[in-house]
Amino acid sequence: MKIDLENIKKIIIQGNYISREEMKKAEEFSVKQKIELTDYLIKNNLITKDLLGQALAENFKVSYFDLNTYPPSANQVKKIPQTMAEKYNVVLAKEEENKNILVVEDEKPLLEAIKQKLEMNNFSVVTARSVEQAINYLKDIKKIDVIWLDHYLLGKENGLDFVVRIKEENSKWKNIPVIVVSNTVSPEKITTYLRLGINKYYTKADYRLDQIIEDINKFLEEGE
Repeated sequence: MKIDLENIKKIIIQGNYISREEMKKAEEFSVKQKIELTDYLIKNNLITKDLLGQALAENFKVSYFDLNTYPPSANQVKKIPQTMAEKYNVVLAKEEENKNILVVEDEKPLLEAIKQKLEMNNFSVVTARSVEQAINYLKDIKKIDVIWLDHYLLGKENGLDFVVRIKEENSKWKNIPVIVVSNTVSPEKITTYLRLGINKYYTKADYRLDQIIEDINKFLEEGE
C-alpha cells in the first residue's frame, strides 16, 4: 500500500485544513530540511495526526479510526505498512458486512432490548420466540452466523429441543455457533447443553448484554 502524496495534498487543501499557499511553502521547507512533507506538516502544527489520519483514510477509501480512542477488532483492521501505522498512530479499517444473528427469546421486552443492543454493535438481527419460528427462519435465511438462545420459549419445545434439532448429524445448521443465555436452567441441563455442542452458557443475572456481545465478537473473529 502506497501513499499518493499528490492526492493527500489535494484532500488536505480541499478540506480547508491549510491553504494552497501554506502547502506550497511546506513543500519547499520539507525539501530543504530533507524530511517527508507529512512529517513537516505535523512537526510544525500545520495539521494534526488525526486530520492526517482522516486524509489517509480518504485516500485509501476506507473508514478511519484513531488508535488512541477506538481500539479496532482484528477483523476490522486493514493491514497497512507498520511504519505508517506507528508514525501516524492510525489504523485504516475496511468496511465489513454485518454479522447475522438469530435471537431466540420468549420475553418480548428483553428480546427488544437484546435486538437493540446487537444492532448498535453492527449485527443484523432476526428474532424468534419459539423453536418452530426459529427453525423456519433458519430454513428461510441464507446465512446465520451465530444463535443467541434462551431455555424457556413459547410453545411446547424449549432451548434444549432446539439445540437437539440443529445439532443432528445431517443438519446443515450444526456448525452455527450457539450461546445459551438463561436464568432458570439446572446444572444438569447446562451440562446437557454443553454436551450437545453449544459454545457457551451464560446466566443472565451474572452478565451484562455488552459483555456477552463482546464475547460473541471474539469467537466469531477466532472462527474466521
